[in-house]
Amino acid sequence: MNVIRVLLAVGLIAATVLVGTSTAEDMTRVVLDNGLTVIVKEAHAAPVVAILSGAKVGSAVTEPESLIGISHFVEHMYFKGTESRGVGQIAQEVHGLGGYLNGFTYPGGTNYIIILPSRHFDLGLEIQADAMMHATIPEEAVDHEREVVLHEEKAALDNPWGYSWVKLYELAFTEHHYGVTIEEYEDVLANLTREDLVSWYQTYYKPNNMIVAVVGDVETEDVLAKVRKVYREAEPGEIAFFRSPPEPEQEGMRVGWYEGDIEYSFLRIGFHTPDVNHEDSYALDVLATILGQGRASRLQRVVKEEKGLVTSIGSYNSTDLDESVFTVFAELESQNLGEALDAVVEEIEQLKRSPVSVGELRQARAQVETEHRMGNETVEDQAIWLIIGEQYGDYRLFDRFYERIQRVTREDVRRVAQKYLTVDNCTVVAYVPTGETVPEQDLSAADLEGRLSRTMASVAVEPSPDEWVTEKVNLDNGITLLLKENHAVPLVSVAILAPGGVKYERESNNGISNLMQEVLVKGTEKRSAEKLADELAALGAALEPHVDHEYVGCLLNIGSENLEDGVEILADIVLHPAFDPKEIEKEKQEIAAEIRIGKSQLLSHSLELCDQAVYGGHPYGLAVEGSEESIGRLGQADLRAWHRKFYLANTLVVAVVGDIDREAVEAIVEDAFAPMRPGKLPKLRLRPTERPEIPREIAEAQEKRQTHLVVGMPGPGIGDPDYYAFQVLNDALTGMGSRLFVNLRDAKGLAYTVFSYLDAHADGAAFKIYIGTDPLQEEEAKAGILEELRAVRDEGLTKEEFARGRKHLIGSRDVRLQTNSSQALLYARTEAMGIGFEVVDLYQERIAGVTEEDVARVAKKYLDLDRYSVGVVRGAAAEAAGATQGGAATR
Repeated sequence: MNVIRVLLAVGLIAATVLVGTSTAEDMTRVVLDNGLTVIVKEAHAAPVVAILSGAKVGSAVTEPESLIGISHFVEHMYFKGTESRGVGQIAQEVHGLGGYLNGFTYPGGTNYIIILPSRHFDLGLEIQADAMMHATIPEEAVDHEREVVLHEEKAALDNPWGYSWVKLYELAFTEHHYGVTIEEYEDVLANLTREDLVSWYQTYYKPNNMIVAVVGDVETEDVLAKVRKVYREAEPGEIAFFRSPPEPEQEGMRVGWYEGDIEYSFLRIGFHTPDVNHEDSYALDVLATILGQGRASRLQRVVKEEKGLVTSIGSYNSTDLDESVFTVFAELESQNLGEALDAVVEEIEQLKRSPVSVGELRQARAQVETEHRMGNETVEDQAIWLIIGEQYGDYRLFDRFYERIQRVTREDVRRVAQKYLTVDNCTVVAYVPTGETVPEQDLSAADLEGRLSRTMASVAVEPSPDEWVTEKVNLDNGITLLLKENHAVPLVSVAILAPGGVKYERESNNGISNLMQEVLVKGTEKRSAEKLADELAALGAALEPHVDHEYVGCLLNIGSENLEDGVEILADIVLHPAFDPKEIEKEKQEIAAEIRIGKSQLLSHSLELCDQAVYGGHPYGLAVEGSEESIGRLGQADLRAWHRKFYLANTLVVAVVGDIDREAVEAIVEDAFAPMRPGKLPKLRLRPTERPEIPREIAEAQEKRQTHLVVGMPGPGIGDPDYYAFQVLNDALTGMGSRLFVNLRDAKGLAYTVFSYLDAHADGAAFKIYIGTDPLQEEEAKAGILEELRAVRDEGLTKEEFARGRKHLIGSRDVRLQTNSSQALLYARTEAMGIGFEVVDLYQERIAGVTEEDVARVAKKYLDLDRYSVGVVRGAAAEAAGATQGGAATR
């Protein structure tokens, strides 16, 4: 993955003798005598380790114009083998250890990540060091991987959010390489040779230009000794750094108007701001939070909720290496573009005219603190921020972030708004549906510029083993309470789920569970939507609804010191929802917009089409959001009745995971939910999913650069004994180093993205294989998928695939369940399904019990290649793809 214009980073490593050490709390930074920088942080909350390495050379900032994109290309070749490991072997080895790896390129570096169980640290470090020092960049893989990179580009450009983001940067930057165009990037990529790639690798992958960060369940001195050993032969080199020319000060507004095959319009307003190390960046982060982050923000309240001009809106400050961009973004109907732009500008001007309130500043600080904590919950998160900090000049940069946020004053917020959010520093991009006329006026780039000109002024504690035991408590009124302590971070996640969801729906009321749950969190009998948002923001809490085919509910993430207040709010939401008709209508409009917009999200949309084909008339084939027709018929009485059917004390599950005292939490939940009464769930009659007699296809055509194809068939549900054997089967097919990846992506160059997964519910599942490919290669891609499935069904897995698959699933379980929220949701979900929360903790044991015979049996049972289903969104033929089609360019 390459992220050219996003704040994410990592670093790399080197070799031999220690020359300097600095320590901050549990972090140690070491520079070896060959220049390698090593950063180690011990984090013993889970038996997992993150090993991050990278070269301090990345996209745009450190690449000359003639080689734009070469860092990204080299990143892809990193996985193609070393002098001692063949193509695909690196990914297979890491996968077999229960880990995963990835890479990404951004302006500050080219970065590689291995996450795996800490017991395999030695081998993970050795594998990564081998690739960093001995990558072969084989000639035969260069052209194939060039096609893969192009597939990545095409897939990204089909996303309207990202397409508008890239167009914003192309307009905003005329000299700096941040503004490289899509066409320039693709032209350079087409002409890069193996010699170019080898030269780049040999020049910049030197220990004195590398950083390694290790975070996890390790001992610092042991890590340092092993890093010295694996990099002992690495020799420093002369590094001649290129630096992109600086961007001159913008001297007038720039506006771009683009059309594409999309359902809704996308608006971006950007302003040049300083780099991440500038003191103003902290005030700009607070400004972005107050203006457009969260339900309590000004743009959400006024532009979205009060005026109803957009379906979604937000703001952020990118805080990047050379300079940054402060962006306001919105999704809306085309006819609202002008009015929405006026409303956004008015909110910006209000921030310039008078200081924000004390309450707003306090809320923003609390929100930033919670997000900062949540952004450091996994070892991967922590390692990434350490490396970014080092690449930006101080590995402790993000550790000190919140402290500096606390020093931001109300006047600082107004000052940076006046300084940077000006008309002469502004770039606007409107991306609209092709040929759509705007009824009110003929909006154009010139019209948008005129509107802006008239209205904008130019002015860690290690837990004891007992804390990892999950406890089940039945409260007096029948509520099931699941408790698990984890004191590594002062955060708590509370998942409240009730059996219900889409499988109780029919086409006539499809979407009622989702609509009910969305409105449920929009106010209670004593708290308006605005008051509820304010209280949550003041607590630094994040509340989100959760709806699936099996359940309805919500998840709260909150600092442990505010847990009691948070639970009281949750109980009020569940017990006394307002179901305000105005909020219902607003939410219906937003969901209807999301349904239309969803057709532009081609990967997820093709998966939905496959579900429809696989499940036929079964409710599992219905979309969670429903249809515009079905939700249009729903009103307050429907939602109240649906809420009463499923929010019952004797079926409700509350899972609390994090920095808690169990007895105290039990008392808090018991008291808050005491008024809730038991009841009886509606009867559920489901027909089993039937396979089609011949392959069944549901297809759509869109003017896009890629075809998104999904092959699917029924599989075993979570409660089925075959579930675990099928997981091992799937593991051989998906992920880097797997059959699909190696044979369809690497060998044939058919796609950038190809994967499979078992989308399992309580009573059934859909096994789906996705590929994004060139429209002219659709049949070849589908045939390739079926060929791989046939080989697995007829010949079974190799002994190596079987052993590696079991090992990966066992090891990766710890990696996937690092966060409190992931554990709370999974415990609550399995308990609410009636399967039992215990299966979460028994997963590894049951995977270990799978035999080769089990896998061979389920392959023959489920892989029926004469009766499969297909969901497909067909793109335009390659030569007919238009230049204005949408998409996110993460080059």
